[in-house]
Amino acid sequence: MMEKVGMHPDQWREDPDAAFSALFTGQVDVATGFVTTELLAAEKAGYQLHVIYPDDYGVHFSTDSLVTTDAYLAANRETVVRFLRATLRGWRFAIENPTEAAQLTVHYNPAADPMYELNTLTASLPFIHTGQDPIGMMTIEEWTGMVDALGTYEFLDQTVPDPTDVFTLEILREIYPEQ
Repeated sequence: MMEKVGMHPDQWREDPDAAFSALFTGQVDVATGFVTTELLAAEKAGYQLHVIYPDDYGVHFSTDSLVTTDAYLAANRETVVRFLRATLRGWRFAIENPTEAAQLTVHYNPAADPMYELNTLTASLPFIHTGQDPIGMMTIEEWTGMVDALGTYEFLDQTVPDPTDVFTLEILREIYPEQ
């Protein structure tokens, strides 16, 4: 179990299976959620929350990574390259045209709430494109840090491969040759 710095274990309630809404009923003191979804929903419901960004405390995690197997990549390299190019083109469009991108979401899912889709996308933009690197770029240090943190805090039930065995920027470097 992760030690909470400066707190004794009887000073907090922990329920790893609790829904984010358990925060509002007082069942838990802290909840995990995405600023792009749960936080927006909480604010829409009138809750004012104090957000703790793990990144501010040295916990750097990438989310929503695209993965494939070595076998699939070897047999379908051009498909993987085209898929990644299309994905990046879509993200660039969404970054440059968030209102239109949200409208496209509603077009393909008429049950979607247009304002929610726009707010979610707008909240996502700083995570999709930090302004430091091209969209999709990450470092082996980030992956190593994630694996180390998950191991340190015992969140993993199995041994995770060495990040250098599963991490590659090969295709991204092909798409972004200057990187």
